[in-house]
This record gives sequence, C-alpha cells and structure tokens, in this order.
Amino acid sequence: MNTDSTISLTFVRDRVKAFYDIMDTKKDAYIDLMILDSVREAQSYKYVTQEAFTLDICDHKAQLPCNYKTVLVVIPSCSDGCTPMVYSNFQFDGVQGNCERFKMPDRWKIMDGYLVFPSDFPHESIDIYCDVYILGEDGFPLLREAHLPYYIRYASYWVGLKIGDARYKAFSNYSSVRRNITHNEQVDVFHYEQVSIVAITKQLGLAGYSYRGTYNNGVNSYGGI
Repeated sequence: MNTDSTISLTFVRDRVKAFYDIMDTKKDAYIDLMILDSVREAQSYKYVTQEAFTLDICDHKAQLPCNYKTVLVVIPSCSDGCTPMVYSNFQFDGVQGNCERFKMPDRWKIMDGYLVFPSDFPHESIDIYCDVYILGEDGFPLLREAHLPYYIRYASYWVGLKIGDARYKAFSNYSSVRRNITHNEQVDVFHYEQVSIVAITKQLGLAGYSYRGTYNNGVNSYGGI
C-alpha cells in the first residue's frame, strides 16, 4: 500500500456490512452515503486536484463542473487577453438586468452552481482554473486505501446507530482517526515545503542561512552546504 492507492466504494461497504452481518442490499444506499460523508468531512487534499475548463456562456451564465470545489481563476479566452477577472458579489436590478454596481464587465460571482457575469459581459465563453474533486469512472470520489480505517469507523458508527446495534459505540473514535490521518498528511506537505523554502533561500542568496536553516553555522554563511 502507498499513500496514492485507491479502493472502491464497494470495498468499504462490504466491510461495514460484514461487521453487522447485513446480508441484503436494503441499506446499501445509506452505507454508501455515510462513506461519502466521511470523504467530505475528512477535508483531505488527497481528494482534490486542479483542472482547467472552457465554459460556454448563455444568458450571462456559465455552468460549473459538477465536481468543482473552489474556483481559483477566471479569464477570458487568450485571444481577448489573459488577464484574470475579479470576483465581486455584484447585484443586478433584475434576474438578468443591468448591473447595479460599477460598470465593469470583467467581474463574476458564483450562484447556484453557475458563474454569473454582468449583463454587459461581452464574451461567449470563459476559461477557468479550479480545484475539483477527483472522481472515478462511477462518478463517485476516489477513496484512498490509506484512509480505510477512517471510512470504516465513520460509516460503522452511523450505520450501527441507525439499525440500533449497540456495537456502534466502539467506533465513536472516528474523529480521532481522521485527525491523525490529516495531521500526518500535513506533516508530509510541510516536509516538501521545507525543501522548497531551503532551495528558494539558497537561490536568492540570503546571507547568513545555511542548508540546515541555522545562522552562521554552515560551511559558509551564504547558504552553501
């Protein structure tokens, strides 16, 4: 197993069902829902990547991808210039009327899963760059094998509570398992960032800092090893 190995929703569901001796499929939908809830509540960067999209604009709106998490950049097509547009919670004087606030067409906001633009927005399409949830071929988020203990504990707790099986209390520590997993991932990210910080410091030639991050304690005082 490595940190990027994936497993299926069925893989996790079968383990929850086996623990409670659930033999039919009547509760499968609820178990799956609890597993997906655990993914959402984990807030792990492992479930997210970045993608670029070109969206068509109709009635001053462009529908966002179904798996988008956060819109990072919105720009017109490069033929019109690639300057990022500004997010602004502007107001219309009607559903698609004139923009009440500043007369600036290079703004956008998010409303009901759409990018919404001022009524004087001149473009027919827009390029966006955003964080998106990583989905499998079945349309569900990809589950990480390294997070299996958390999925099972979370789902088993809520499923057991729903069916009235007192053994659900054994899984009440699911929050602690989640914290341990996300903490370890944050430590990994920090190690990567630490290496980057050292490299940038050396590249900029900041005097007085050695490779180990100490002051005047390296082979030389200009970041040399």
